[in-house]
Amino acid sequence: MSPLRLDVTIVGSGIGGLAAATCLAQSGHKVHVIEAGNELSEVGAGIQISPNALRILDSMGLKDIFYKEGTKNDDALLRRYKDGKILGKLRSNPLALYDYHNLTLHRADYQKILYDAAWKAGASISFGKKVVSIDTSTPSLTLQDGAIIRSDLIVAADGIGSRIRSAMFPDIQAHATPDCAFRIILTREQMLSNPALSHLVLQPSCTVWFGPYRHIVAYTIRQLELFNIVLCGPGTADTGVWNEPADLDELKKEYADYDDTVKELLGVAKECHKWRISELPDLPSWRNGNGRLVLLGDAAHAMTPYMAQGATQAIEDAAVLSGCLAKAQSLKDISRLTQAYEDIRKTRAEKIKATSYGNMKQYGLLDGPEQEARDEMYSKNLLPLPENTKEMVVSKPDMNAVYGSPGFSSWVFTYDTNQALREYFGEGEERSKM
Repeated sequence: MSPLRLDVTIVGSGIGGLAAATCLAQSGHKVHVIEAGNELSEVGAGIQISPNALRILDSMGLKDIFYKEGTKNDDALLRRYKDGKILGKLRSNPLALYDYHNLTLHRADYQKILYDAAWKAGASISFGKKVVSIDTSTPSLTLQDGAIIRSDLIVAADGIGSRIRSAMFPDIQAHATPDCAFRIILTREQMLSNPALSHLVLQPSCTVWFGPYRHIVAYTIRQLELFNIVLCGPGTADTGVWNEPADLDELKKEYADYDDTVKELLGVAKECHKWRISELPDLPSWRNGNGRLVLLGDAAHAMTPYMAQGATQAIEDAAVLSGCLAKAQSLKDISRLTQAYEDIRKTRAEKIKATSYGNMKQYGLLDGPEQEARDEMYSKNLLPLPENTKEMVVSKPDMNAVYGSPGFSSWVFTYDTNQALREYFGEGEERSKM
């Protein structure tokens, strides 16, 4: 428990905001979440939860419920776009390497688990509370109903379009990439009715197709009841508009040269939605001048989905922020501790964001030498694990290694927020607890 009980307001009830609410409330702080919407609402459907997130969720006492509600999809099978040839595996053997499974989950289920956890920990959550103006210096928030909120700390977890971030940095806005995401959800019944697709829902499965300028990620969620498909590539969609209807016939034409499984998936689909993929430039800071207003999750580092790390980075933010504030002895400590939060988190999150953006090219390489080298790297993941796997691989994390290599994967998935806190504050300090 934190030695000082802080009054914390969190803006936004998405995954990052609710994770922060849970961590901070479990540490003994008085936490209030305000949400502009009238109810919980999570855009999208499928989401992946990697071991670096599960390590934190386990420390919050939530591993069992996530293992129950999620689907253990430990290996993503990589296939060539034209003929479906197996190229290799991505994120293979996570339990053996990183101590936790890789899960796929419905976003709404993820959010509901965190909502329940935050509530159980003592956080209050209010809906229909829209922020209309921000004093970034005090700081304080003015709501649409006229209420003014002042707290020891305000956490802006209000997403890529953050009103609070815009008040802090009015000249910095999220920018659109050339890509759109096209999302399709199929039921188990739809999949089983097609002999070419039924094998994909008989057991947990995750498949990625690499093709020129495009790639597809498809996996089971809600155990085996739903099949989530996301097709990423060039497209037209309005920036900031979520779940815009997409033209299935046009999509079929764009993927006409893909292997038969892809064409069957598109043939079974009845509807598709799309959105423009955007990201946020690196910010000068994640905090205001006195350190009592901080950004978290997409509000601080919105990224493309090409590492499946967006929500997980928000989870890491929440754990580190909570760990830093656990060291507060007085209100005067807040400024240095939110600076510590930024110091610990900013470089890592921005490196992952940059790598994710780079994967837009790597996943969509044209046929040729670069594509062949990429496929050769992933083919090595088809080999059996050596007995001394952890000593050979996990002990050598390297943030500057090539994406998909053992060193880079270790840097991403072995991340331990408590270790990061100990390294920052010094081994002599008592270990921070959530």
